[in-house]
Amino acid sequence: MFNFDFASVLSKITPTSEDAVKIKNSTKKVVSYLESAGPKNGVDVNVVAGGSTAKGTYLKGNFDVDIFVRFKTDEKNISDILELMLSEFIQNNNLILERVHGSRDYFNFEFENLFFEIVPVKYIENNVDADNVTDMSPLHVFWVKNHLTDELCNDIRLAKQFCKAIGVYGAESYINGVSGHVLDILVIHFGGFVPFLENVSLWSGATVVDPEDKHENVFEELNQSKLISPLIVIDPIDPQRNAAAAVSTEKYNLLIKHAKDFLKSPEEKYFIIPSFDIQKLISHKQNREDLFVIEVEPQKGKKDVVITKVLKIFEFLKRHLVLYDFNVHLSDWKIDSDKCYLYFFIDNQELPPTLERQGPPLENFQAVERFQEVHKDAFERDGKLWVNVRRDFTVSETCLRHLLTQEFVTQRCQNVTLKTF
Repeated sequence: MFNFDFASVLSKITPTSEDAVKIKNSTKKVVSYLESAGPKNGVDVNVVAGGSTAKGTYLKGNFDVDIFVRFKTDEKNISDILELMLSEFIQNNNLILERVHGSRDYFNFEFENLFFEIVPVKYIENNVDADNVTDMSPLHVFWVKNHLTDELCNDIRLAKQFCKAIGVYGAESYINGVSGHVLDILVIHFGGFVPFLENVSLWSGATVVDPEDKHENVFEELNQSKLISPLIVIDPIDPQRNAAAAVSTEKYNLLIKHAKDFLKSPEEKYFIIPSFDIQKLISHKQNREDLFVIEVEPQKGKKDVVITKVLKIFEFLKRHLVLYDFNVHLSDWKIDSDKCYLYFFIDNQELPPTLERQGPPLENFQAVERFQEVHKDAFERDGKLWVNVRRDFTVSETCLRHLLTQEFVTQRCQNVTLKTF
């Protein structure tokens, strides 16, 4: 029988009763305002608190509050209506309202030291009436809350912290892991955190979890585009949706590995989110390598948007280092608190000042003539023209410093700092 006392872990990740009261009171103020603002603006709305704070599965220090404003109207511009509804509250409390653009615009603001996300949705009672997946979000909240117990709330907290610590939590494109919604479904379906891990440890190949038994054969009944992920979790609200479609093979295998490791030798370290450790990187550096660590301060805004921009910077740097012929032995990136770190282990050998560039084959007379007009010192070899050209960069640090000044980088972050080791 599995034996591990989770009390110590839960004491570190469970919000205090004071936190719970604060969130409840602040959320109630916003919900009450929105409920009264609907009729004032000529619309009938149903306001529902969502997310982990509403379900009671949130972690200590993670107090974002989602609120869904369900519009009982055929109006298409419900984002504009919601903005009008919010205007008095924003003005009276001296807040800054941010409109976030998407398939349907939604709104952010900070109130009483809590971050609120206010999302307009169509009022629906079943998935077939939804215009987009966001309209179903309140139904997801209802489904989870109907299945929750106090024990399962703690089990979901453990699952979230475990997945955060091993780097597989989040459906964002820069993570491609398991979302909070998917963990809700899995922990509820398997009946707790340990049963969840026990089942994960047995996964291999493509895994299907259908908590409401909606399908006899998922692979025949579901659209093929929904089956790309190795993990297929049938959404209990929408049987045609794979809630785990974002999960990559890498994160799927990582979850399986750590589930096996924890069950074999359970330790509290599996719940500790590692911080970025430059000294550990330095200890892995070989004599033939230079280590470059780039500290990136993301722009202000929604986390998944601004972090995706940082990931694009990382890909830009990696791609151009290779284009300039530098041998990148290892590269990766990490998020730590409000900073991102990109790092590159690069061969420290200086490149020759020139390189040979291939020209056209000799039988292509017109191309040969044009090439020779531009390159007077072109020479023949193996039936082609060649020319020696000067490299833009022979030292990797010089190249990196140049790349970090480019508009592609500067427009996607607040600030960058390069450190060399």
